[in-house]
Amino acid sequence: MYLSEEILDEAQGVLLDEERRHRQRYYYPNEEAIHFIEGLRDFAHLVADLPQVAVVIRDPNDDMVIATAQRAQTAYIVTRDKDLLSLQHYEGITMITPEAFIAIVRTQEKGHLS
Repeated sequence: MYLSEEILDEAQGVLLDEERRHRQRYYYPNEEAIHFIEGLRDFAHLVADLPQVAVVIRDPNDDMVIATAQRAQTAYIVTRDKDLLSLQHYEGITMITPEAFIAIVRTQEKGHLS
């Protein structure tokens, strides 16, 4: 998993925003949200010096996700974000749902077991 500080900052801001719908639906203390982000920071491969991209018209904040994937040279962005999924492909990166990605991984695992 590759992340950038830009993505982590955005995620933390969303998790701590009291006005967000999920904060009203799910209770979690701010400390748990911060601990979660720190856990991601420790677990993920962090990339820096993101390229400038302007791809996602409806939600320019999603451009940082594409820029992170470009810097990391990944083949996939695994997401449920409709704006990213609507792109389908961008410069060799495929936008894919978690379920579709799991199916690819399982297919590859079967090929390695043969």
